[in-house]
Amino acid sequence: MTGLVSYVGENVDGLELDTCMVIVHSYAKVSLVTRVHGEENDRHTVIEVTLDSVERFPFGTFMSIEEFNVRIRSQFVRTVNRDTLTQYVSRIDVEQAAQIHDDGVSQSTTVKRAVGGHLAELEEAPAVLALQPFRTFSEVAQPESEFLFRMRQNEAGVSVALFEADGGAWQNVARSAIMDYLQEQFDTYANGDLAIIA
Repeated sequence: MTGLVSYVGENVDGLELDTCMVIVHSYAKVSLVTRVHGEENDRHTVIEVTLDSVERFPFGTFMSIEEFNVRIRSQFVRTVNRDTLTQYVSRIDVEQAAQIHDDGVSQSTTVKRAVGGHLAELEEAPAVLALQPFRTFSEVAQPESEFLFRMRQNEAGVSVALFEADGGAWQNVARSAIMDYLQEQFDTYANGDLAIIA
């Protein structure tokens, strides 16, 4: 999106910005278009920006503790909740976690309590957490939403997963954040002449 802001700010093509608008199609696509013209009321797309460099976290997929920790540390904004979850997962005692206790609402398993794992005890897992995965353009704040954390036992030990629990509402939050960012930038560089629709 920085390229779009620079293009509008420099206006090297001499566009009449008050006859153009920016459409925020989604969390991953933004276009600068002209006003409608011709018999078919067509719009000309001047420039289009798409998000293609963010590796999405595999929500709903159970994975090993090691893979989970690597992914959550590299694909989520660091927050208190993210750190709480990684600390819990890192302390799961795979050797003693022969049983995961699940009452349908919460889960618990054996976690290490001392250096070297000499002491262990049963601890309830965090159930629903508000987290911020990297899902939209880096220029804007990543939308926070709720996720359900689940564990299960298999032959390889304990595997863990995150499930999205906001029904996709984060996408609307992302579009609003993109619109706010662009409005602030264009107020500075385009004198507020450019309409933004999200």
